[in-house]
Order: sequence, then C-alpha cells, then structure tokens
Amino acid sequence: MGIATCYPCAKYLLLVLNLFFWISGLALIALGIYFLLRPEVQNIIHLFNFITLLLSCIEILACLLILSGIIIFLIGLFGYCGAQQESRTCLILYIVLVTCVLLAELALFIFIAMYHEQGQVLIKQHLVSQVKKYNHMYPSQYEKAVDYVQSKIE
Repeated sequence: MGIATCYPCAKYLLLVLNLFFWISGLALIALGIYFLLRPEVQNIIHLFNFITLLLSCIEILACLLILSGIIIFLIGLFGYCGAQQESRTCLILYIVLVTCVLLAELALFIFIAMYHEQGQVLIKQHLVSQVKKYNHMYPSQYEKAVDYVQSKIE
C-alpha cells in the first residue's frame, strides 16, 4: 500500500520538476538570443575578437547558451512525456540524458577550475594590446568598442 500511495506523488513531482526544466531551457534560449541581438553586447563582441573569425568568443557563448537551452528543454520534454504517459522508454532516456548533462557539467567545472587563471591572463593581455593599438591600425569598430567599454566602466 505504501508504494501505491507514493507513485502518484512521485509522478506529479516529476511533472513539476520538468516544468522547471522547460522554463529554465526557455530562459537560456532567450538569454542567448539577447546576447546575439543586443547592441551593447555587439560593441563588446568587437572588442573581444581575438583573431578575425566568423564568430567571436561572446557569440560562441551565446550560441552555446541557446544550444544548452534547447537540450534542457528537450530533456524536460522527455521527462514530462515519460511521467505523463508512464512510458518506460521515455523515462529511461530521461535518466540517461540527465546523467550525461550532470557529467558534462562536472567536466566543465573541472576544466574551468584548471584553466581559470590562464583565461584571465589571456583576456588581460588582449585588452591591453587593444588599448595600445587604439586609433592606429584597427578599423573604427574596435575604437567604438573601446570607447563604449570605457564609458560604461566610469
């Protein structure tokens, strides 16, 4: 009798949890789109172009936010469908995907912890070189980006 009364509670708890997954996935997608479209962010994007590439670091991060939002949204969809329809296949897929996401987050945390200082040094060196080359060889987009950042730091 204990399992029979606990099952509906677990089912509705899983439904509510996946609603939060949906909301957080949509929030990440919206944040990524915001970073890609906001003019102030575009000024900063021009400043952080380390090498002339198709995408800058901030644009790559925005695309990663959108991609992770889509993945989280789909994981929530599998969990919701699995709980609502009591589908064993969807629930197993949900558990596997959540485990993969947790392992990826752990790997990312370890990577950031290991290379945090090197990233700060690289960014500092790049910004110093951009300020030194200000108004010399770079097109006006870099000058505008430096001006924008300096006006916002005040």
